[in-house]
Amino acid sequence: MLSIRDIELLTGIPASTLGGYFAGRHLPALKSGNLPKILRACGLRDLTDIDRWLSALGRLRRGEPSTPASDEGPSSPLPLPEQADLVSTRPPIERLRQEPAIRGRDSLLALLGRGLGHGAPRNGHRVHILHGLGGVGKSTIALELARRSLRTGVRTWWIAADGSAGVAGGMQALAADLGAVREVMRVGSAPDVVWRLLNLYRRPWLLIIDNADDPEHDLALDGGPVTDAPGWLRPVEGRYGTVLVTSRQGDPAIWGSARGSWVRLHRVGSLSAADGGQVLHELAGTRAGTLPEATTLAERLAGLPLALRLAGSHLSQAALLPATLAGPATYTEYARALDAGMHEEVLVGERPAGRGARQLVGHTWELSLQSLDARGVTYARPLLRLLSCLRPAPVPYGILLYVEELAQSALFPAITGRELRDALSGLAGVGLLELMRTPDAEDDVAHTSTIHPLVRELGLRHPDLRDHVNDYLVLLTSVLTRIAEKLNPSDPASWSHWRVLADHCMSPLDLLRQCPFAQPPSQALRPATLAARYLRAAGRLAQAAGRYEDALAVGRTIFSPDHPAILTLDHDLNRVTAALGRLEQAERGFRRVLEARVRTLGDDHPDSLTTRHYLARTLRNIGRRDEAESLFVDTLRSRERVLGPTHPHTLTSRNNLADLRRAQGRLDEARRRLREVLRARREFLGDDYPATLITRHYLAKVDQDAGDLVAADTELADLARTAGRVLGPEHPRTLGILHSLAEVRQSLGHTVEAVSLFRQVLESRVHVLGEDHPATAATRARLARLQRYA
Repeated sequence: MLSIRDIELLTGIPASTLGGYFAGRHLPALKSGNLPKILRACGLRDLTDIDRWLSALGRLRRGEPSTPASDEGPSSPLPLPEQADLVSTRPPIERLRQEPAIRGRDSLLALLGRGLGHGAPRNGHRVHILHGLGGVGKSTIALELARRSLRTGVRTWWIAADGSAGVAGGMQALAADLGAVREVMRVGSAPDVVWRLLNLYRRPWLLIIDNADDPEHDLALDGGPVTDAPGWLRPVEGRYGTVLVTSRQGDPAIWGSARGSWVRLHRVGSLSAADGGQVLHELAGTRAGTLPEATTLAERLAGLPLALRLAGSHLSQAALLPATLAGPATYTEYARALDAGMHEEVLVGERPAGRGARQLVGHTWELSLQSLDARGVTYARPLLRLLSCLRPAPVPYGILLYVEELAQSALFPAITGRELRDALSGLAGVGLLELMRTPDAEDDVAHTSTIHPLVRELGLRHPDLRDHVNDYLVLLTSVLTRIAEKLNPSDPASWSHWRVLADHCMSPLDLLRQCPFAQPPSQALRPATLAARYLRAAGRLAQAAGRYEDALAVGRTIFSPDHPAILTLDHDLNRVTAALGRLEQAERGFRRVLEARVRTLGDDHPDSLTTRHYLARTLRNIGRRDEAESLFVDTLRSRERVLGPTHPHTLTSRNNLADLRRAQGRLDEARRRLREVLRARREFLGDDYPATLITRHYLAKVDQDAGDLVAADTELADLARTAGRVLGPEHPRTLGILHSLAEVRQSLGHTVEAVSLFRQVLESRVHVLGEDHPATAATRARLARLQRYA
């Protein structure tokens, strides 16, 4: 026989309360769940019998008359509300038989698995959230964990939050599995009942809630905070249980992932190219190509598991079809189809209904956007489209996204700062965007965002973007032009900003190339022009040439040959061509641009004078000094008259004419002119500005030519340190200074140091300028002569 103390130990109900029940002083409350505990402690296990007891208790508490017992017991049980759908909590692990081996998830599965079983650590998180981009494989990881837990005897339940019954229906089925009686579930707090039973369960257990993409609706009560824990998701008491939730939503504000929180977030990323290649090769089979080719395609698909599965399925089916029906049948052909923009054919297909939408790449992300729409995040969709228009590099959204500018666009009418922040955090929360902060970067460029490559590619091809392409193009051009024109490409102080901005400045041209029917804004070429100027000023000459050529290729399809923007690009490209040592080609280009500028702008227009100046520089470097001198003198006079004596362009003319005087042997005149320029440049530009360093270099060469080698050596050594710090150790200007320093060291008899410097310069010039560049040839020749006679 059981005593009240025994029942207290078995049920956790205080002895004083139990005494009141058995003495008849009061009855158990239906919502308390105490009666089923007492009945189980007394040996009653049949759920129907317990239901009858609860029905009788309900009648007594309502004051209803007792009815005679029939042969079947005191009364018939009260039914639960009818459900339209059958619900199972069994994990659908058979689905894994149709999937390739899981790769690249070992460490995450090991971490999650440590919380399962009797040997689990007492401390640590018991509630885990797998979040990430739709299609990244969160559910597959959860299924694999379920399979492993079942193999080790861990009681495991699976609830599909996106199923027809939702979390509530699944939890109701779970409660029944744990022995909850219908009357308690009917009149009590269902979440309280489920969690009371879970925390009383004295065997290792795992509960998986899959696809809880709207946690505040799926898991909380009345849309409240999930971490308040009155809903379906709560902290696990004790050491027996573990909860795993998969969700697109990873916003820490929703999950409460701050220090001390009872949930732990795990962001699930894409697979590496190597792991993705193995997955793809297993799915597609050997007929599709080799493993290295599969790895290349996996990298092209950015390692997204859903995309890999769709590609592998397509290729495996293509192997069974005739070539006329198969479509891309190899890894290489599939990659070419993507490059040709055939995403709809090979990755998206027809829009499916219902849950099947999760199985297609493009539509799985549309579901994420729909969830943001439902939460009132109004501008998430156009913001994702706008960011997709930019290059794949990290986007410095802190300097690009100005609320006032966005609000003037038809895409973001009257958007506020709060709405912009909500859109950014909302997209990041569902994994469509990743927000990052670079710790050591300047604050305004430290905050960047990145988009998964496939999200960007499909976003660029979305009908919504194409329908409003002119609006996106105008806004994109405006945003980039505004910030680019604030940054002087020639000033190294701006280069930290240019490094994160330059690639994106080609985006308007990318969009024009993709949508040739779009109406180009008047400033369409401006961002690309300024970004290429930065690359040239930073010494990245080959990259600059490529950007100018790309911009001209697009520009010539939208503007006339004599359009000022086209002539500016052509002029700038010729500057890079000259800097790369292709002097005769540059001369022809400058003469062509000069003729067009004089014809359309006039002889004394600043742009015409700029082209005349650089033509003179090119002639001087070719060795035609008399022609160069005439052009230099005429250009200087015109600039003094049109721009003024201290304008930066006028100082450039004076600087180059003075260096020509040095080359002509007129050293006193050269020194006087260069000192005047240096004073002005220091005053107007500063000591470390690149133009100031050029003048210092020219003055040091005057000392070198005059035989004042000690002064030249001192100045060049200091200048080399400054240039290395300001411009970089392999900037062409820095290498020119080091070459001059090596010459002076050779003249001073410091042969070992000179050889070392020449070797350093030669190695860097080969790397930066190429084997055949005139400057590389000059250094190679000096080093060879020095080594021959040393």
